[in-house]
Amino acid sequence: MFSPSAWQALETARVRFPGAVRTLLYVQPQRLAPPPALELLGSGARLGGNAQALTELEDQLQERETFALALGDPVNEILNAAREKDVELIVMGTHARQGLSHFILGSVAEAVVRRSPVPVLTVRASDQA
Repeated sequence: MFSPSAWQALETARVRFPGAVRTLLYVQPQRLAPPPALELLGSGARLGGNAQALTELEDQLQERETFALALGDPVNEILNAAREKDVELIVMGTHARQGLSHFILGSVAEAVVRRSPVPVLTVRASDQA
């Protein structure tokens, strides 16, 4: 469900900011169906095989950590959550794409960095991940 860089970002946040309140946000991109059709589906159906992963993730939460789920554009949902929760820092993983792939696909992390009203710490997964 989460990329290696997202897990690395979580570990970095836990180590660097041990006393901080952390919200782990997963955004399911809305691409396959219009909003009315999605509203008819249960959250498990919308997430496909990720429902089990969500349960396992909740079991791994540490003290002062909560999990939130959003449906929509990842950049907008991350920024909306940051505003709603009045966060002081966004920590997120990045795939560090370069060249043509980065140009064509864009980058959620780059867009968040450019548009965020608060500092953003981007973390790249280690080569061992």
